[in-house]
Amino acid sequence: MITNHNAPNDRKDGFNLPDGYLESFDQRLFERIIAEKKPKSKGIIPFTPTYFIAIAATIALLLGVGLFIKIQLNAAISHEDLETYLEYNPSYTLSNEFIQAFDEADIKELEQSIQINQNEINEYVQTNIDLDYYLND
Repeated sequence: MITNHNAPNDRKDGFNLPDGYLESFDQRLFERIIAEKKPKSKGIIPFTPTYFIAIAATIALLLGVGLFIKIQLNAAISHEDLETYLEYNPSYTLSNEFIQAFDEADIKELEQSIQINQNEINEYVQTNIDLDYYLND
């Protein structure tokens, strides 16, 4: 067993305890424990440049998504797309019951409400109908 016969304050290694350190140690330890148990108030978030950049990016993202959704909802269907869809989807063709429900008065009313322009009809026939198919057969 090794014993140290030197007095506690006569050490030669350079480490000495301050006077009264061990006597007041218990009191200082309990004060630190009590201080750590007290709730600490949360400070105000500092307004740094990165904070403002994050807010601006969030606002830009929300506006961009909102604008994209609005454009998608308001997108109009072109006449060509609608004609192609109706042409190739037979479920939307007129049924016989619907056709037979028309009478002469309905047809005359439609003729009066539709403005027919001969130039538009000629242009449509020349651009959209394969005339060679009908003329050669």
